[in-house]
Amino acid sequence: VSGVVGRADVLACLLFLLTFYFYIRSVDEWVSEDSFPSTVSPGSLLISLFLGTCAMLVKETGITVFAVCLLYDALVLCRDPLTNSACFCLEAADLENLSDTHKTFLVAVFLISCN
Repeated sequence: VSGVVGRADVLACLLFLLTFYFYIRSVDEWVSEDSFPSTVSPGSLLISLFLGTCAMLVKETGITVFAVCLLYDALVLCRDPLTNSACFCLEAADLENLSDTHKTFLVAVFLISCN
């Protein structure tokens, strides 16, 4: 009986990883600084969407795969546009009005996006 309970978790994990794998295969890794990544394989993107939906239906936490794909897109593929846009949005006067918690969070986000 205990083996039956964990099958949904294993299936959701497998579908999560397959979704992310097919998403990585569907986007172009070579991105210029002023554009978004292009879709190389629309078939892989559709498979990724289907597998992500299946992961969400198997276990509720499967929806997080779409957030992981967005973060991969923003932090890995669009690395230069993200760091350039983060620099002009915040000025020194804006930072003075923020609390220490918000400052720590913004510094952490900036350091992650710059690496």
